[in-house]
Amino acid sequence: MSTAIAIVALIFATASCALSLAVATRAKKILDPIVDGSLGRQPKIIASGTRIPDVGVLRDLADEETDLHCDQEEAWLLTFLSSSCAGCSAQLPHYKRLVDSANIASSRAVTIVMGKGDEADAYAHEVAQFSRVIRPQKNVNSLISGLGVQTFPTFLIMTATGEVKYSTPIVSELEGSIKELTGV
Repeated sequence: MSTAIAIVALIFATASCALSLAVATRAKKILDPIVDGSLGRQPKIIASGTRIPDVGVLRDLADEETDLHCDQEEAWLLTFLSSSCAGCSAQLPHYKRLVDSANIASSRAVTIVMGKGDEADAYAHEVAQFSRVIRPQKNVNSLISGLGVQTFPTFLIMTATGEVKYSTPIVSELEGSIKELTGV
């Protein structure tokens, strides 16, 4: 009799584990798109060779003119972040470490920071410690739509002539392509 009870208990325990695993897997499938903000969409990768649109002069936080369309001497990093984006906030420390560890000069790292209010301003000033920061202005939306940026964050390695060399929504994926910026 005790053997029968043990077998029934083992069957219930096995069924419980299987049910728990099924529920956890289902919850992950449901929650992952919510957490990363994509809601089931695959992040759009901007095609290599896409040329940066001529949107004229942009002004950075220091109120200096920045013409992204002019030829640079070397490859450079163009990043799109939003202060209201959980994925952007989560990846910001890694982005900073990557730029610092690769010794990328702030003149070769340009970050477009979207958002409004004090939170966005604080976010922009944090990013300005290691990158030139451009806040929303009339021609930033033309830049975003002209490049086809649909996902925040978006990290782009740009060639010296203003073409996309590499695009990713995940900063850790930049590590393999960072040699484009460092020459190492």
